Amino acid sequence: VFVALMHEHFPKILSGMNLVAIDTMHLFDTTHVVAKQVEARYGKAALWKAVADVSTREEFNAKYGDCEDMDTADFDFVSKVEPFQRALAECNKDILITGRRMDQAAQRISLDVWEDEKRTLNPMAGWS
Repeated sequence: VFVALMHEHFPKILSGMNLVAIDTMHLFDTTHVVAKQVEARYGKAALWKAVADVSTREEFNAKYGDCEDMDTADFDFVSKVEPFQRALAECNKDILITGRRMDQAAQRISLDVWEDEKRTLNPMAGWS
C-alpha cells in the first residue's frame, strides 16, 4: 500500500528511497511472490536482508532452534532487528519511514506518527 501511494503521489521522492525487506526465515511462501510483484510493478527493487549466516528455515532451526521455543526478544533480535540494522547501515539515509502500527506488538502502547529523536515517520501508526 505504501509503495503504491508513494508511486501515485510522490514518484520523485520514491525514486530516491530505499525499500527494505527483511526475511525472517519464517515468512509465508506468498510473501516473496508478492514482494517481487511489487518490485516489478513499481520498478523499485527492495534491499533484502535475512538472518545472518543462514539461508533457509532448516538452517535457522539448526543454528537457533525452533522459533516457537525461542525467547521472543531473542527471535526478534536475530530475525528482525539485526538484519534491519545491517540494511540501515547500507542505505545511509537521513529519515526512516516504517510500516509499523501500534496494534502489532504489546510494547507499542503508543506509537507516534513522527518520532523526532529517531527521525522516523510511522504513517500507519494508528491503523488497525
